[in-house]
Amino acid sequence: MKKLKNVPQTMLEVVSRAAEDERAEKSYQNHTFELVNSTQAVLVSGGADAQVDLVMATPYASYVEEKGLSTIDEQYERAKAELVIRFNA
Repeated sequence: MKKLKNVPQTMLEVVSRAAEDERAEKSYQNHTFELVNSTQAVLVSGGADAQVDLVMATPYASYVEEKGLSTIDEQYERAKAELVIRFNA
């Protein structure tokens, strides 16, 4: 039996990198820095059922996503694929 160690920390690192990439690759004008500063990885739960969310935590984030000005969906998919590779290895 193999035990996974540091699952929440590993997940947080991968998703934090996705948030950094979103902030770097965005194509929206960043007037107030609220959206870019709210783009982050959030550890929702740890332990065996660890969950880390990639969030853009402003009321207008969905507008930016709908207009195609964000790469958050691509960053999410990349992070998810990396986690699958890491934890299935």
